[in-house]
Formats: sequence, C-alpha cells, structure tokens
Amino acid sequence: MHRSTRLLASALFAALTLVACGSNDSATDAAAVENSAGASADAAAESVIEINDFAFSGDFDFVAGETVRVVNNDSAPHTFTATDGSFDTGTIEPGASATFVVPDIEGSFDVLCSIHPSMTGQVQISA
Repeated sequence: MHRSTRLLASALFAALTLVACGSNDSATDAAAVENSAGASADAAAESVIEINDFAFSGDFDFVAGETVRVVNNDSAPHTFTATDGSFDTGTIEPGASATFVVPDIEGSFDVLCSIHPSMTGQVQISA
C-alpha cells in the first residue's frame, strides 16, 4: 500500500510538472515573440554610429529627441562628443557601446573624439 501511494504521488507530480512546463513554454514563447517584435521596432528607431580604425561611420542626420547608439569596434577607447558640449557619450571602451539622446536643437554640429581629437565629423540635427 505504501509503495502504491508513492507511485501515485510520483505519477501525479510528473503529470503536473509536464502540464505546468507546457503551459509556461507557450506563454514564454508568446512573450519572446512579442519582445522580439518590440526589439525590432526599437532598433529601427535608433541611429547607430560605429567607430572603426579611428574613424566615425554611419548616418549623421539626426532628429531631435532620437536615441543614438555609438559602437566602438576599435582597439582603443573613444568618445563621440559635440564640440559645443551639447552631447557627449563619455568614454566608450573597446567592444562597448554608449547611447545619448539627441538634444532639441537644430543645425549642424561638429563632433570629435575627445581622446583622439583628429577623429572628427559633422552631424545635422532637425526637429
């Protein structure tokens, strides 16, 4: 009798575990699809500047309020800094990235790496 009670309890536990796992997987899969879709939409709204071989590359036309990600693919630390101080990523270590929000000002702005001032560029900001 004691053995049959243990077998019944084990079978019940296994059945409940399978049911719980199955329903959680479906919920998790649905959440993963939703998060994936949201991440794609967010990525599309974010401009990206890359740093390679001590040079900036990417689309330098920004819209006020948008988020810009600066990715340092180089072997040295860098910054992406407006010469007038209106935005600055701070130091970005090799292999890392940083983001900033484009200020609500229109015009053309010179940028540089404050660590390597020969790295320059110019961005356009529109409203």
